[in-house]
Amino acid sequence: MRAAVAEAERRGLAADTGYRDTVELLADLLRISAPEARRRIEYAAPQARSRSRKVWRVLAAAS
Repeated sequence: MRAAVAEAERRGLAADTGYRDTVELLADLLRISAPEARRRIEYAAPQARSRSRKVWRVLAAAS
């Protein structure tokens, strides 16, 4: 779930599907409250950032 939320946030799926933001998207799709959706996004955010750092490290090492 954490990876899916991080990926949805990274790709901007909310805007692509007509939602105002990822909070609204998660609240609607998962039928959870907006505060719970925010908590899930905050929980997933460090994973998304650490994954992008790893990608940059790999790219930098390859060049």
